[in-house]
Amino acid sequence: MQLKSSATFMQAETPKKCIEDADIIITTTGSKAPLIQKDWVQAGTHIVCIGADMEGKQEIDERLFEDSKVVVDSLAQCTKRGELQHAVQQKSS
Repeated sequence: MQLKSSATFMQAETPKKCIEDADIIITTTGSKAPLIQKDWVQAGTHIVCIGADMEGKQEIDERLFEDSKVVVDSLAQCTKRGELQHAVQQKSS
């Protein structure tokens, strides 16, 4: 059986415009501030963040973890670096 798939690529002027109709979001930046806000993301969107690989880096709004299914490979590591660190810190405050 052969599966057919397609992807559409387009340029956007802002991060909000870039994700407004996205089913999947993948971030790979070195940002230290959220680039994507919770209210921009549709329910059910799959998000993969691989740019926030050190303490202090952040690509998405920590509120995106509210009511979300979160999958990590190492909970101990992800609470110290990566996107989850910000959600954990926010909840602790």
